[in-house]
Amino acid sequence: MSVEMVRSGMEPLPVLPQEDGAEPPFRPGAARGGLIALASARAADFLLLGSYAVSGRQARVSFRFYDVPADDLLATEEASSPIDLSLDAAVSAAVQALMPRVAQRVAAVSRLKAEEAARLAELRAAEVAEEAGDRPGVAFGQAAPQPLPSQRPFAAPPGEEERFRRVELALGFAPFVPVGAPGQYFTFGYAPSLGFLYRLRPAFGSLGVGAHTGLMYLDPAEQDQAAYFRWLIPLGIDLRYSLPENRPFRLYVHLAGGGAYRLPDSFSDQSGVSERLTRVLPYARGGIGMLVGMGEGFGLAVDAQYHAYFYLYRDSTGTGELLAEVVSGILPSVSLYVRL
Repeated sequence: MSVEMVRSGMEPLPVLPQEDGAEPPFRPGAARGGLIALASARAADFLLLGSYAVSGRQARVSFRFYDVPADDLLATEEASSPIDLSLDAAVSAAVQALMPRVAQRVAAVSRLKAEEAARLAELRAAEVAEEAGDRPGVAFGQAAPQPLPSQRPFAAPPGEEERFRRVELALGFAPFVPVGAPGQYFTFGYAPSLGFLYRLRPAFGSLGVGAHTGLMYLDPAEQDQAAYFRWLIPLGIDLRYSLPENRPFRLYVHLAGGGAYRLPDSFSDQSGVSERLTRVLPYARGGIGMLVGMGEGFGLAVDAQYHAYFYLYRDSTGTGELLAEVVSGILPSVSLYVRL
């Protein structure tokens, strides 16, 4: 929660500190007015109150955001989640949704406080100059406005929503491990890839829509077996959903599909299979993975996907019927991504 508040231009402060050996300054269930008074005593401009209710294995969390000097309720937000590891993500998503609604008021208060601090600095400089009188050797210049203590360098200005990085580029590599019948004809394959995603921000998590391409090399078990299926160039669309980005490790689900162009054969196929096989092969893949943030706007994506190529060919009995078989495998991949 404090991260989202900092992104909205606020510095979270402990409103209710407790000294060692002292009684708590409030008790659970304290009246709102008492909490507003305590926040005012700490010179806080805003107060974020949270409460929760538990029903079985389900928890509902409610947030209320107050303007302390005006004792005014500015915004509310609720979230519900099972009581498990996803509860923290649901709470952070609720605060994340609440902050843009109060950003305008936060900006106005910050601007007024900065102007007040500048006026006080000018008055103080004038008083010092008046006390100094006409003493020689003393020069006074215009005092620079001093920022409020709450305006830390790391505090982002209001409007953080505009800083969401929507474009993601990824460069990856994966071995292709045949599964089932294809293991009789292929050993391991290799698949370098290049991906593009345009990221959207739904109410919970992150959704990416994009495209990918690359190169797929399948190594035949024997030189004369399935060598016509050695080189493929895939081109497809991607759909990825990931959990909220309030932690360095985020799980995601990935689905993709498209067509792969089979490069011309580099050998003489005596059986004629290559001539009956289509040049473009449909494919689909899907799996789960994890995003590992390494810095501002870049990181690693590690996943495991099930990959299936559907190769189409004409029947050799003379009917000309179009038949289909599947080459399937597992792609454990590692990608380096950059967000712009």
